[in-house]
Amino acid sequence: MMPKKQFSRETYVRMVMEAIHPLRPQLRLSPRFDIFHGTAKVSGSAYRLTRERAYHHGTMLINSDLNMLTKCLDSPVKEEMRASGAAISSVISSVGNIGQIEGHEKLDHESFCDLVTQKFKHQYPGTSVIDIVEEQMDEIDSVRALAKDLQCEEWTFDKTAPFKLKLPQAHISVEDGIIVESTCAHLMSEKLRPSLFVNLLKDPCFS
Repeated sequence: MMPKKQFSRETYVRMVMEAIHPLRPQLRLSPRFDIFHGTAKVSGSAYRLTRERAYHHGTMLINSDLNMLTKCLDSPVKEEMRASGAAISSVISSVGNIGQIEGHEKLDHESFCDLVTQKFKHQYPGTSVIDIVEEQMDEIDSVRALAKDLQCEEWTFDKTAPFKLKLPQAHISVEDGIIVESTCAHLMSEKLRPSLFVNLLKDPCFS
């Protein structure tokens, strides 16, 4: 997190890539600021910009279970539904791990964190490192409250940007978790929730 005026999508992704360059010199940065090894995506980032702040978080696949990752990201109804909205469109990519690459030293999570930490301290002199364990976070009331909010249906569905969902037999428009337009009149003003969504997939005009 940082002041919006200081934010650059490229700066921190490139910093991570440069941090592990001695061990993984073949990595490259894509135009979308994802990190690739060959044709495999090994790191992706997400951003949120507010009026004064910028938030950036990312991933790095080191020794992840790629089969499990595929199962988590794959949807059994992806060919039946199309969603559109204001969010940046996703691009499907093959993925890979950077932990073990033939001809190069192994890299584990701890080593990765150490390299990135040292690079950050070098790039920003005077930076101090604070180690926080989960037990400490659980003792902070505001953190517990936020964690609880992020697990509720209201956050999952009602805080999503407006989008349109196209199923073979029905189209709906959703804003703040509420169906505001629908080819099935009785769905108007309904809250989009898992149970309703399951019924929609079975019978778009269920009663």
